[in-house]
Amino acid sequence: MIPVQESSACEDLTISTTASPGKGVTCVDGKPSYNELGISLEKPKKLDMAIRGARLRTFARFPADHPLTADDLSEAGFYYAGNEDCTRCFFCGGGLKNWDQTDNPTVEHARWFPKCGYIRQFKGQDFVDAVQALSTRYDKITYKMVTDFMGMLAPAFQLNDRKDCDPAIKALIEMGYDARSVLQAAEELITENDSALSSDIILDRIQHHCCNKRQISQVGLPDNYKSNTEESIQDVKKNNKEMRQLATCKICLDNRIAAVFLPCSHFVSCLDCAMALRQCPVCRTTIKGTVRAFMS
Repeated sequence: MIPVQESSACEDLTISTTASPGKGVTCVDGKPSYNELGISLEKPKKLDMAIRGARLRTFARFPADHPLTADDLSEAGFYYAGNEDCTRCFFCGGGLKNWDQTDNPTVEHARWFPKCGYIRQFKGQDFVDAVQALSTRYDKITYKMVTDFMGMLAPAFQLNDRKDCDPAIKALIEMGYDARSVLQAAEELITENDSALSSDIILDRIQHHCCNKRQISQVGLPDNYKSNTEESIQDVKKNNKEMRQLATCKICLDNRIAAVFLPCSHFVSCLDCAMALRQCPVCRTTIKGTVRAFMS
């Protein structure tokens, strides 16, 4: 690890991604810690950057020819500090610069700042632990190396987070569509473009796999599938919309609900919005901690 000596937009907590990470300290007292239980009691150092949109706006002056995108950096919790390619985490305050085109912002965040409450909530403690284990053996760590180390392929890992809570996937499976075919279509869509899924888009992808209508049942559609699917698709869209509304953050109305507030236990916010709140928007109780959770 090479601290930046000169005074700049990124100061003592800024390190170069070409340096070497330090080792974290783990305290064991015979009982599970809050970290092990997935409970975060910390608050972000820069509250005004807790929302991803605010972090994205800081990259307006980011070097245009930089190999990493503002989307990836902001999703990993970083905002632009205004000097060269220096970025800083809104939560822990840790800064990174001298990014390489092979760097993955999420992996590097977990590698250099494993105690950061945001990265632990965002990716989970298992992900952080896997990155730390790999950092003792490798200088360069890819996202695939981490997910392989965790015993699964990267697309499956990403899909695992979504298949248990994505309304589009759940709606199709509950309506009788073959789960394997639905998940395969969803995985392809996520791999091609990691955006919001919808039931009609997944259905289109399943149909695309058909050579002709006679083969529809062979790719996982229900046996009673109609040649005219308009009515069926409309029903799926309606169910999908209702389920998505239930699973959507009540603050930003965009991301999925993913955080439980403590001690009140209300479950109404995505991780991004949860980081920016001091009080529960439902009962106004002071938020003393958050837990990442999934709808099933």
